[in-house]
Order: sequence, then C-alpha cells, then structure tokens
Amino acid sequence: RLGKVAKHLSRIQPSWGSFASSVALWIRSMILFGYSNWTHIRQLFRWQIELEKLVQELAEIVVLHPGGISSSVSGQLAASGKLLTAQLGDFHQDLLREVVRLPSCFRSFDEEPEDLKRIVDGFADRWPDRQTPLMVIGVRTSGNYLGPLYAALLRDQGYHNVKFLSIRPGRQLFYSEKSELKTLSQMRGLALIADDPPSTGDTLAQVGEELKRSNIPASSIILLLQLFGSRDTLPAQLQGYPSILLPWDDWKIHERLVPSVVQMDLSCLMHPTISVARVERLPHLDLQLARQHIQAVYQVRLVDRSSNHSWEQRVRVRGVGMGYFGGHSLAVTQRMGEFLPKVYGLVSGLLYQLELPQEGRLNSIEPENEAALAKEMATYVVARNRALAMMEDTSLQLPDRLTAWSAASEIVSQAFGRARRLARIIAVDASIKRLLQVPNPSVIDGSMALTNWFTDNRSEKLSLKKLDFDEKAFGNFELFCYDPVFDLADLAVSCRENNFAELLRRAYENLSGGSISPERWLLYHWVHLWNLQRIHELVNQWKKPPISSEPLDVQKALAQSMQNYYSEIFFKGLVPNKYGAICAIDIDGVLETYQLGFPSLSPTGAMALRALTLHGFLPVLATGRSLDEVRERCVAYNLSGGVAEYGSVIYNHETGAVRSLLSCEDRTRLDFLGAVLAGIEGVYLDQEYHYSVRAYRLSPAGHRQGLSREMVEVVFSRLEPSMRIQAIQGESQTDFIIAGVNKGNGLRLLAAELRAGFESMEEKQPLAFAIGDSASDLPMLRMAERSFAPSNADMKVRSSGVSILKQPGQLGMAKAVAQLLGHPPGDCPICRSPSFSTETQILLGILAAQEKGKLGKIGHALWLRTVGMPSH
Repeated sequence: RLGKVAKHLSRIQPSWGSFASSVALWIRSMILFGYSNWTHIRQLFRWQIELEKLVQELAEIVVLHPGGISSSVSGQLAASGKLLTAQLGDFHQDLLREVVRLPSCFRSFDEEPEDLKRIVDGFADRWPDRQTPLMVIGVRTSGNYLGPLYAALLRDQGYHNVKFLSIRPGRQLFYSEKSELKTLSQMRGLALIADDPPSTGDTLAQVGEELKRSNIPASSIILLLQLFGSRDTLPAQLQGYPSILLPWDDWKIHERLVPSVVQMDLSCLMHPTISVARVERLPHLDLQLARQHIQAVYQVRLVDRSSNHSWEQRVRVRGVGMGYFGGHSLAVTQRMGEFLPKVYGLVSGLLYQLELPQEGRLNSIEPENEAALAKEMATYVVARNRALAMMEDTSLQLPDRLTAWSAASEIVSQAFGRARRLARIIAVDASIKRLLQVPNPSVIDGSMALTNWFTDNRSEKLSLKKLDFDEKAFGNFELFCYDPVFDLADLAVSCRENNFAELLRRAYENLSGGSISPERWLLYHWVHLWNLQRIHELVNQWKKPPISSEPLDVQKALAQSMQNYYSEIFFKGLVPNKYGAICAIDIDGVLETYQLGFPSLSPTGAMALRALTLHGFLPVLATGRSLDEVRERCVAYNLSGGVAEYGSVIYNHETGAVRSLLSCEDRTRLDFLGAVLAGIEGVYLDQEYHYSVRAYRLSPAGHRQGLSREMVEVVFSRLEPSMRIQAIQGESQTDFIIAGVNKGNGLRLLAAELRAGFESMEEKQPLAFAIGDSASDLPMLRMAERSFAPSNADMKVRSSGVSILKQPGQLGMAKAVAQLLGHPPGDCPICRSPSFSTETQILLGILAAQEKGKLGKIGHALWLRTVGMPSH
C-alpha cells in the first residue's frame, strides 16, 4: 500500500510532494527488509524454492515428454506435491485464503508450448553462446506459467545456466531477488522477459526500467513475445529492446484449424458409427475478437456407416484454454447441456460444438414474446445457479482485482468527489459489499447479451439455446462475480427496454423464490454499463485507427437506470394534482447534476420534487433536453408534462400529446442547418433532437464535447442572417435553436394545455414557482410569481433580480421548495420520507455525499462507517 501512497504523493505540488513520496518509499524498503528476515517468511521462501523445483520438473515434462510419462515418475511427482501441501498449515491463514490469478496466456489466449519453442529457436539462432547466463523474467501472472516453460526449452537447447524469476511491476523485490539480478549483471548475462502479447506495452516497459535500475543494460534485456498482429504492432516504447517476436500468423493454433486436422479431431469425437466425410472452412464466418480466443466455422458432411445416410451440418471450433483451463468448458456443458448447443468434445484447447443457424439469433424482442422469453431466460439463470453452485463468493477476497463489487464501489464513490479513494477505504467498499452479498453464489455465465441467444423457429414450442456460456466469467478482462442477478442485469442492459427488464426481474424472483432489491438491480446495471465503456476504451487501444464513437450512449443509459431506481423508491404510486399550481423546474444543474459522472437526482432533490407533488403543486420540466428525455423523466418522476428543446416543443404526459412551437419555415431552417453542420469534418449530430439541433465533437477517448468557437463561426458564416438561428454553448454539446423560441413561451402553451377545461382556474401568471440556472431560463423565471436560482447560476441569471440561493444544485432547489412550502421537504406528516429498507438507507446514505462540502465529504464517510451503515 505504501507504494500506491507514494505514487499519489508524487503528484502533489509544490516539491514537498516528491519529498514525501521518497520518504514513503524509503519506509516501505525498510519494512520489506525487516519483513524478509522474519522466521516464518524465511520458511516461506524455503518452501517456495521447493515449489519452484517441482514446477520446473513439470515444465520439463511438458517440453520433453509431451506424449506422457511413466506411472513411476507420475507417482514421484504426486508425492512431491503432497509433501509440499502438507506444509501449508504452517503458513498464515491470510496467505492461504489468497485467490489464485488465472493466466491470460493459457486461459484466455490460444498460446501453446509449441509457440514458445518457436520463439526459443529464434533466440538460439541470434544468441548461440550456450555458456551465457540467462534469467527468464516472468511478468506475473502469465509469466509464472510461461517462464518455467521457456527455461525448460532453453535448457533443452543446451544453455547451461538458466534461472527463472517472476516480477509484478510496482511490487518491490526482496533482497534475495535483487541479489540474483545483481549477480546476473556482474556476469554480463541476459534477462529474457516473458509475458502475454502486449497491448499498450506499459507493463513490460515498467519491468524493463526496473531491470535497468539493477544495472542490466537495455541491450541485455530481451523480449520473448507473441503478438496479435504483425511484427510492426510491437508498441513503440518496447522497440528499443532486442526482441524475439512471434506474429499472429505464425501461431501454432492456425495449423490446428486446417480442415484436414479438424476432420481428424472431429472424427475422434463422433460416435463410432459416424464418419466425417468432408470438412470445408467457411472463411466469411471466421471470428477473431481483439485479444480473445480464435473461432472458425466449418461445413461438415457426416455419414452414418450403418445406414449409409449422409447429411450436412455446420460446426463451430473455438479456443477455450489449454489443459485444466479448457476443461472448465466441458464441465459447464455436462451440467447445463439442455440449454446449450450440442458440444462434441474438447481437443487440445479447442471446443467442437454445433453451429446454430444465424436466422435464429435474437437481435430484438417482439412485444408478444416478451413474457415467454423473460421466463425462459430467467429459467436458464436459475438453473445455472443451482447446477454450478459455489461454497463461497471468493470475489470478496479480491480487493485489488476487477470485481463487480469494486466496480460498483468505484462508480458510487464518485459522490465523494476528490475524496472518493479515502471514502472507499473508510466506508464505501464495506457498504457495497453489504448491498451485493450473494446468498447463493455460483459460477455465472458472464456473457448474457441478447445476441448470444438463439431460438428454434421450426419448433412450435419456444426453445432457446445459449451461446458463449463458458468463457467470460473468468476472462482476461472481465468482471469477477458469483451472483446470478449479475447475469440477469447483463441481459436487461443489452435489451435496453424497461418493460422487459422488469419482466426478467419478476420471472427470476418467481422461479428462484427470492427477491432482487432495487439497490442490487441498480448497481449491477451501472457496472455493466460502466464495463461497456471500459471495454470500448480498451478496444480503442488495439484498433488502428481507434473507434471514435461509443457502442451506445452510456451516460444516458446510466441516467435512465437511476431514474428507474428513484421511481421505485420515491415516486411509485404518486399522483399529480392536475388542479395544482404549476412549478417549472430546469433539469441540468438544478434537478439533476453530474457529480456521479452522468445526470442524476440526489436524495435531497428527490425529496424536494416529491414534496411538491404531495403538497398539491404541479411540477413540470423546462429544459433544453430532447422530447424523449422529458418523456422518460415524466414517467419516472410521475410528472404531468414538460417543455423540451428550449421551448420548441411541449409534452402533456396525461394525454401523451406533443405540440411543436415551430412553423414549417422554422423546420426547414433547422434542416438546412443540420446539413451545414453535417458537412463540417469532426462534427456529429444527436439524432434524438427533432425540434432543435444538438451538435458535438468527440475527444480522442470518444467523449462528447461542445463545438469550438471557430466551428460555430464557420456555421454562421454559411447561414443567412434572416434565418434567425441562435447557438447555446454547453460543455458536452452546442445547441442551435430558432431565435424567439424560449422556455417561457413553451410554458405558457403547456399551462394552457394542462388547464384545458378549467378556464375558471386561470391566473394572471401561469407559474407559481420556477427555478433555473442559465440565461435560457430567464424567460420562465420572469413569468413566475416566485423565481429562484441555485448558487451555481450563471452571471446573466445572477444579475437579473432573481432570488439567488446560497446552495448549489439540488440543495438550492430543496431550499427554494422549503421557502414555498414553509418547511424543509420531508419535514411534515404530508411529505415525510417513505419507509426505506436497510439496503435503501445504505445507498441513499452514500449518494447523499454529493451534497456535502469538501471537508463534509470526509466527515460523511466517517458517519457512514459509524452511524449510517447498519452492522453486518
């Protein structure tokens, strides 16, 4: 931990941050020096030496005896293993509970020992002196598996002095390990770095720097690497080191996918009476995903020798992992076969299975099939949970790994701003673990997207088959989780339909006999959406050129999931008073803020909005957001309607009526403007805006940005002044509207729409209350009897005479509502807070940190730890 502390201290300005970082590293070195001399640590080192001897024996068997070994040798190895495991009871229990990391090399990639042999052959050609001391540096975790094999292959090549050392970048070496590197440097030996195919090369570069600090020159540091591309795809920061590279086209796996080899392997897997007459590879269906297993599809002709009957079928062959790791796929198949495509068997890390017809793939869900599909999919999740049950949720023991609970904690801790890391340590991690504790853990699917489901259209009865059922739960960059609800949320996110998501949730609850709390459902939605963005950014690192746009609008999807959550716990069953006085509320910066990284209510904002409705007022929205976004919030918050796109269109939620304030000529002007913007390189248009034009740029990471001043000037230079177009600049977009259209005009029309049939209730001013924070809100603020602006309001609003509150965002809104009601929201029997479950109290307690000041956030985290977080 001190290493991470030192890293953060080094970023502090002025220079005392660097000094503090050096002190932390010195303390760390002293602790490790003393730690390595403790008696039980020395005992552990001695045990590890014996373990390495056994591992090296096993590696030599893989290299020298691939066909197998005699029973006597096998018995000796088993005895050595038993002797080592018998000593485990002497070690600390924390060590024994450590969860082993799976290597990407033989689990998630299609690397084979033969590939390593080809690299060693290349090394031997360039460095033929067999007397040169060699040390294979395995970069953990994959290096722990690759390194011993490389060492065995080098000895088989005749190198006399070969050692192995594993390194995890950022973890300081023990004294004995430093001594070995020092000896290697003095003997002018070579350090051979072994690791997975690099993506960015950052990890390998860090290892190279550590070796150079041990006085090993760069010319003596050799990279032994496979690549997922050609030789020129080696990251630039690694090209200064000598290297032996195996490009993707030279991997052994390609020889295993030749039709003649597939025919031979498939023949061994078929029933004795079935022969494989012909195998043809279908190149247009080949699938190679970035840094994952290879797949290929074959047209196969089978013949039943007993009847001489022949038929054609397609077979998918895909990598699943070598040895024990690939065996996981067969284990899942044996227990879940009725839900999966037929599996013929496993041969040397390749799984042979029936290819399902593409016309059966689910790309969307028809309304008439929603209930039946939800039940079938939930049945699969429940059956898997029972068939692949685990004794415990080991993801809870992985604080430094990418787990579902840690991803959820990272997301919600954004409420604490810059104090989020400290807040996680103090309270948030423990709170999220509590919320996501799994009553019945199991090995989940991890790849539940809708497109991984197939239906048999030829059957009268609905029959589903699940593809990609075995790899993602323990993939090289997937999230670790043992909760079946995590799978269910994955499917709900991929469908993006609230109705189907609720059908899934209810079907699962009925079948399993349990319930899914709103907090668990929300957090898992967030994690899946966050993971989509993370994978998108990872793929961007591998793609040349990178993908500039997101697979979906993650921010919007996150916001919708939050709306659904607040709807369930705050606004369910709330009925607006259509006779009440109208209150107009802006969304961005007032009702919703971005402190979580996407627009969302806070608990305080939700209480204030709820209090208005309960006290008989009629809240409506007035925003620059699109009509669809206003409609979604009306559904979630039980509102009567709203004004969208700066007053260009109004929406009556009770009747579903939509009315535009634009003329035909205005629409023509906007269409022309859209064409102008579309013709400017690097400018994108949001297709959800139909009554205004929302334009944006993309950052190198693919995030939205507003147009530059120069771009806006170019746009207006191509428009006639008579077109009366107005630009409204935002951080993540630039909006263009028809001049003269504003929220005030929209609200007058909306008020008339809502008051239709109640003329006797007309007042001089249609609004009793309004709150906004930007210049575009001024028309509605001026027409309200009581108008307010939070402290984050812009200068035009602050100088307009509107009542400026001392609090920002939702806190300001709550204060304004308090002045209207005569008491704080929730502080009377009419609008008091609903009765919340313990889980809801925990999550709302975390989210409430958004409304605290800088020091208040740390105090709030301490409060959560002691008072606000119920005991386990």
